[in-house]
Amino acid sequence: MKRSSLALIVSFVFILIASRAAAAGEVIFPENFLWGAATSSYQVEGGIYGNDWAEFEKRPGVITNGDKCGAACDHYNRYAEDIKLAKELNLKIFRMSVEWARIEPVEGRFDEKELAHYRAVIDEVRRNGLIPFVTVFHFCLPRWLADKGGFTNPQSHVYFERYAAYLAKNLGDQIDFWTTQNETMVYLTSGYLLGIWAPGHKNPVLMWRALANLIKSHAKAYGAIKLNDISDADGDGTAAAVGIVMNYGIFDPYDPKSTANVIMADKVNYFGNHLLLDSLMGKSTRIKELAPETGERILFLPEYKNTLDFIGVNYYTRFFVRPSITKPIAGMEMFTKSRAAAHSGQPFETNEMGWLIYPEGIYRAVKAIARYGVPIYITENGIPDKTAKKRARFISDHLVWLKKAIDEGVLVKSYIHWALTDNFEWAEGFWPRFGLYDVDYSTKKRSLNEGGAFYSEVARNNGLNAPMMRSVYGAESAHDDKIKRDRLFDRNSQ
Repeated sequence: MKRSSLALIVSFVFILIASRAAAAGEVIFPENFLWGAATSSYQVEGGIYGNDWAEFEKRPGVITNGDKCGAACDHYNRYAEDIKLAKELNLKIFRMSVEWARIEPVEGRFDEKELAHYRAVIDEVRRNGLIPFVTVFHFCLPRWLADKGGFTNPQSHVYFERYAAYLAKNLGDQIDFWTTQNETMVYLTSGYLLGIWAPGHKNPVLMWRALANLIKSHAKAYGAIKLNDISDADGDGTAAAVGIVMNYGIFDPYDPKSTANVIMADKVNYFGNHLLLDSLMGKSTRIKELAPETGERILFLPEYKNTLDFIGVNYYTRFFVRPSITKPIAGMEMFTKSRAAAHSGQPFETNEMGWLIYPEGIYRAVKAIARYGVPIYITENGIPDKTAKKRARFISDHLVWLKKAIDEGVLVKSYIHWALTDNFEWAEGFWPRFGLYDVDYSTKKRSLNEGGAFYSEVARNNGLNAPMMRSVYGAESAHDDKIKRDRLFDRNSQ
């Protein structure tokens, strides 16, 4: 079947879905669905200099515009203000992380003052009626561990287990939702394979070694949190739900008629989206295809099985993939806007960072993750938007697709937007503006933007009510026999 014909058929199906939503006049989520916003310690707190990212930033040319995280958003001193701002958005979840370098600045020596600080933050979250959703590791290692090789060190799982146990023992009475790691595979590929993030390696051998240790670290931390967090903070009968956060990318073949492209896209999809989860849920030994000599022995151990109570899904974009001999490290190319458009002859909308805007991807992601049989939490989804005028459409488009998956039986429990405020976006520095609140970095003033105001209404109404749908998609109704072709499905089903 020709690509254009397939696109037309799929577009027609999506028009029917849009029509159905328009006819209903609303897209309302299940009762007790949780709306939230996300932060992470290094990106917002400021004043963190004892980790590997602060060291990495000293290398010339690694951060756009030579930015240094420095004071960031000064969230460390303004956390009460930011938590109040989250509450004012009608949210229920405040996603955050704890900075390992603050808690354990020297190997084996824990800082009680910093522990007290995070306890105060979490107390403030709860005092404002929000649920703390806490990440143990969000990309940054204390310098002492980085000096030992980070997650390539065979003892790294011991250090990670000790750190997770300390947090669970001392903060667990206030926390019921834990994620051990954020975007493990992105961290590995960016930091160990491509060298664009700390620790800056371009070595596939080190990447596989770190992967094995990160999987083991998660499993050990899972057990440590379960053992040490025995307090049911919210009274739901579960003292600690422990998961991991995956960035789910949509990887499609650049040329669907090319067997090599199809095979490469399939392998990239498995490596990036399912290898880790298969290991932690004991679902597959397909790893033999990627690392036949050591894969099953080091990545699929019985003690790793069923160490996930839920899966956090971050979703942002879609990639078109093909093999490449000019990319010897990754062995592939992943094209976004310009090359994809040139190949297909069809337009692709992108965000300010050049990522394809593809709302259907959130549907495809949760449908694929549903195979693991545990609840799914959307832990990040967002758009860099310096005008904040595209955010309402972006959120709406993704929520329409997410609700479709829920209606089909996928157990999705939350939508957590990235990010509460503008922040330091790793190698991109400060220029991308993901926040529901704009941040003036010279004064640290927060200002609610247009997209943030819209999202506040989403949370207040538990979805998109009829006036909100009309504001985004126009005045379609059940009585309109010529429902306007909805751009959401037209532009994404290609």
